[in-house]
Amino acid sequence: QEIIAHHDAAADASPDDLLGRLQDPQLTAALAAWRDRACAAFLESYRDAMSDARLWPADDAAAGRVLDVFLLEKALYEIEYEIAHRPEWIRVPLAGVLRILADIAGDSP
Repeated sequence: QEIIAHHDAAADASPDDLLGRLQDPQLTAALAAWRDRACAAFLESYRDAMSDARLWPADDAAAGRVLDVFLLEKALYEIEYEIAHRPEWIRVPLAGVLRILADIAGDSP
C-alpha cells in the first residue's frame, strides 16, 4: 500500500508544487490518469507475483477490499502526520481518503 499511497500523493501534490497553486483541470486530470495507470500496473504485477492465497486473496473483489482497508489506514495516518508537520499539505491525504471512500461507495470523486 505504501507504493500506491506515494503515487496518490504525487498526483495530488504535483499541480500545486509545479504551478504554484494554480488550478489546471487538464493537468489534474492527466495526473489522476497517470496515478490510475501506475497503480493498476503495480497491482497487476503484484497479483502475478503472489502465489499464496493466504497472503493475498485470489478473488479480485476480496483483494480490492483488503487493499482499501490498508490504503484507508495509510491515508488516516498521513492526515495525522500532516497536521503535526505540514498542515498546509493536509488536503493531499484528505483527497486520498475521499477517493477511497468514493471507490468503496461505487462513485468516482
